[in-house]
Amino acid sequence: MSDFESWKRPRVPEEFAAHQIFKEIDQTISVYESLSDLVFGQITPTRSFIGNLDSCFFDSIEGTVESIKTVLLTGRIADAYTLMRRLLEVSWLHVYVMLRFEESNDRGVGKQEEFGAMDFEKFFELLRQAAQKGIYVEEIEEWLAGDKSLPWLSRFSDVIATSPKLSQLNLLFDEDAYEQLSNRCNDHVHVNFFRNLRMNDKNLDGEHQMAQLEQFAKDLRDLLIRHLAYVFFFHPEYMASSDYVDALECGQEPVEGSQYWIAPFVQEVFDELVTPTCPDITEFIKQQSSMELA
Repeated sequence: MSDFESWKRPRVPEEFAAHQIFKEIDQTISVYESLSDLVFGQITPTRSFIGNLDSCFFDSIEGTVESIKTVLLTGRIADAYTLMRRLLEVSWLHVYVMLRFEESNDRGVGKQEEFGAMDFEKFFELLRQAAQKGIYVEEIEEWLAGDKSLPWLSRFSDVIATSPKLSQLNLLFDEDAYEQLSNRCNDHVHVNFFRNLRMNDKNLDGEHQMAQLEQFAKDLRDLLIRHLAYVFFFHPEYMASSDYVDALECGQEPVEGSQYWIAPFVQEVFDELVTPTCPDITEFIKQQSSMELA
C-alpha cells in the first residue's frame, strides 16, 4: 500500500478494533458458512430452483456479516447499520419462507430430502409427486422464478408474529427492543436525524463512538440469535454432526443415537453466544427437539 493510500485509509482507535464484536462477527461468519455446507445436499422441493434454499440464505447472511466487518473496521458505524438493515430483511424473509414451507408440510408436503450427488432420478420423482399433489408453495415459486416479489417486511413480520406455530417461540423475544433495533436501522438508512449523519465520521469523539459500537454489537447479536433460533426450531436436524452420515457413507453401522449428536460449531455458538445472552431460547430449542444440545 502506498503512503498516499495509507493516509486515505480511515483508522479506528485500538480500543475500537479490539472490541468483542469482531470476534463475534468472525464466529458468525464461520457458523453460517458451516451451516451452508452442512445442508447443501438437502434438496428443497421446488419447480424453479434445484438445490437447498436455506443454503442460499445462509450464504447471503454470511456475506452481509462479512461486509459489516469490513465497514466497521473503517469506523463507519452508520454504513454498518445500513448493512444491518439488509441483514434484517434477509433473515426475516428467511423465517417467512421457512414458515410457508412448514405450513405446506402440514398440508401433506414432504420435507426436503437428502440426495447423493448424482441421485437425479430420485429428485425428479419427488418433483413429479409434488406436482401431482399440488403442494408447491406458489408464492415462493413465483419469487424464485422472478415473476413476483414477496410481501413487504411489515406484512411478513405480521404473518410471523401471528403464526400459531411460532407463538411459543415469539414470546421469548422482546418485540419493543426489536422494533427499536429496526428503527435504528431505518434512521441510518434514511438519515432521519443529524446524529445519523455524524455516525459516519471516523473522527467522532472516541467515547461516543465506543458507546455507539456497543449498541451496534448488541443489535447485531440480538438479530443473529433470533434468526438462528427460528432456523433450529424449524430444522433441528441442522444442528446435527456429520458422524451418523459419515458412518453410513463408509459402510459402517452408525453409533446408536449418533443422529442426535450436535455439530461442534453449533454447540460452540450456543455456549458462547446464545446461552449467555438468551438462556431461555436454548432451553426452548432443547425442549422442542431430540437433539443432544448441552
